[in-house]
Parts: sequence; C-alpha cells; structure tokens
Amino acid sequence: MMVRRSLKKARPLVAQNRLDEAQMPLTRAAILLPGNPEPQVLLGDLYAKKNDNSMAAQCYSKALALAPENVDIHIKIARTYMLLNNPREALAGLKKIEKKFYDNPEVQKGIGMAEYQLGDTAAAKRDLNRYVQSGKPDVSVCLTLGTLCYKSAEYNKSLEMFEQALKLEPGNSTAERSIQTVKAKIQGTGGEKDLTMSGQSQGERSGGIRAVTVLRIIAGALTIGAVAGGYFFNSKISGFTD
Repeated sequence: MMVRRSLKKARPLVAQNRLDEAQMPLTRAAILLPGNPEPQVLLGDLYAKKNDNSMAAQCYSKALALAPENVDIHIKIARTYMLLNNPREALAGLKKIEKKFYDNPEVQKGIGMAEYQLGDTAAAKRDLNRYVQSGKPDVSVCLTLGTLCYKSAEYNKSLEMFEQALKLEPGNSTAERSIQTVKAKIQGTGGEKDLTMSGQSQGERSGGIRAVTVLRIIAGALTIGAVAGGYFFNSKISGFTD
C-alpha cells in the first residue's frame, strides 16, 4: 500500500518536471512492483525529460514486456528511437501493431515520420496524408507533407500544407518562409506543372527567392530531434489505475 502511495505521489512530480524528487520513489516502486508496468513507464518519461533516451528506451521496453497490448507504450518507444536517430527500429515496432491499431492516428503519424526519415517519400506521403485526414494534423506533419509535395512539384498542395502549419502555429518562421517560396514558385511557373527538383538549377530564382530554399529551411527545421521531441507524439499513457 505504501509503495502505491509513493507511485501516486510520483506521477505529478514527473509531470511538473520535479524529476529528482520523483526518481527515488519510482525506482523503488519498479523494484517492489515488478509486475506493474507503470513505474517503468514513468521512469521512461523521467529519463526522456532528462534527455537520457537510452535509459528511457530501456524503461519503456521493460514496461512493454509487461503490457504488450498497450499502444501508448509502443508509441513512446518509437518516439524514443527517433530521438536516438534510429527511425528503422521505430518503424519496425510500429509496423508490428499497425494492423491492430490501424485507426490510431498517432501510430500512422509515427510510421509516416519514420518513413520520411528513412527516405521512403512515397510511403511517408501516403501515411502522413492519412494522419491529416484523421482530423488531427500538427505542425510537423504539415511541414513534412509540404516539403514532400514541393519535391514532387505539387505546389498548390504544398502551399496548403504550409498554410495549415501556420494556422496551427501562428508565427512559425519555417511555415512563413516556405509559404513565400511556394507562392513565388507558383507565380513563376503559372501553377502546378510536371516538374521535378532534379530538373531545376540550384541558381534558379523565382520572385527573388531561391526555389530550393524551402527544402533547406525544412531540412534544418525537421531534424530527428525536432520531429520527435517537438511534435512527434503526445505523452499520454492509458490503462493504469491507482
């Protein structure tokens, strides 16, 4: 009973970033409640907040062994692998549960982002479009789709995605600069045409802005850390009770 009270007390400490206060009771709870995945999940969250993603991955893996059907733990592990610059492992884990949790938008977002990092642009576009169609778009997904559409010369769709990103996060400089670039490209070409980035000169300018600038902007903004840490997954965890 005392251990469970300590566990209950530790939950808000992790949420409030009082990590040093939370670490000891959580470590004790993990030892004394070996069949309960929650202490390991909270320890994983604690280490993730400390940017110790290797330890976070270990804790989440222990939790998953105790609760293999918990989709939120799968998502947390995938997020952590992305932060560890291992999108292949993140994708493999999410693919294992994709059929069972096909309608879970966070699973689709994770799959699409991992595919993007691995360079599978066709698959990333497909899965991230499914995520947007679920009605829960976020900034990172819109920026990524905007970039993918720009690369494939779908300029109107690219503009739509960048504008949606700006609506979700007013003042986002990446979205603002990207919108300028895509609008200039559209004005310079008369709309969407069958063009590819490989056919464009690096020195090409449209309306005074380099047509390839958008790709450089996004490449800088959508690092693995930005994708995974900034917007990649929510931090919820379900299925635990006092």
